[in-house]
Amino acid sequence: DAIVFLYDDRGDTKIGKVAVTGGAVTTLASGVGGMDFGRPYSAGAFTLASDGRIAFTCTTPEHPADIALTTQDGAEPRRLTRLNDDLAAQRMLAGVEALTVRSSHDGRDIGAWLMKPTDFDATKKYPLILEIHGGPFANYGPRFSFEYQAFAARGYCVLYANPRGSTSYGEEFGNLIHHAYPSHDYDDLMACVDAVLERGFVDEKRLFVTGG
Repeated sequence: DAIVFLYDDRGDTKIGKVAVTGGAVTTLASGVGGMDFGRPYSAGAFTLASDGRIAFTCTTPEHPADIALTTQDGAEPRRLTRLNDDLAAQRMLAGVEALTVRSSHDGRDIGAWLMKPTDFDATKKYPLILEIHGGPFANYGPRFSFEYQAFAARGYCVLYANPRGSTSYGEEFGNLIHHAYPSHDYDDLMACVDAVLERGFVDEKRLFVTGG
């Protein structure tokens, strides 16, 4: 009587449920992913048991894929495995701060994330890496990234965003660069850089760019 499925919503991979007759989507779990751990792309999987329980791959910026379990009655998902805790206990991992930035082109909200060095001190100046996702029809999100953790451990701020053309923000947003790429996605990305520069802890003479 219902379909259970994966979907991406504003950079977050979720498990949803909808009746076969249609209607509203119920979110059963978020934070799905962690399987593509070089960069924080959307990726993940789930299995549905005959009794309705759902096992899925879960992630945060602090850990790659582990297995979590949930049900279809709104219960809080329960993480079952901690496969990398032995390694993580020996390292200081960087957290991720979510940002919403207005595009300098048309004022649209652009989702972005900032990872600060693991020994961050607000009184100091740090180099900044802008990391741009490939695709261009894809999305980044608050997921584990080995590369970004390595950059942060070496003293870099890492900024990544979902400029126009990214998936998970609706059809219109995803098609803004159709027959117009590259174009104002550049403005979106640079607005994110400017927003971080305004906070005062980035050295504007040490700005770098890389990407997928």
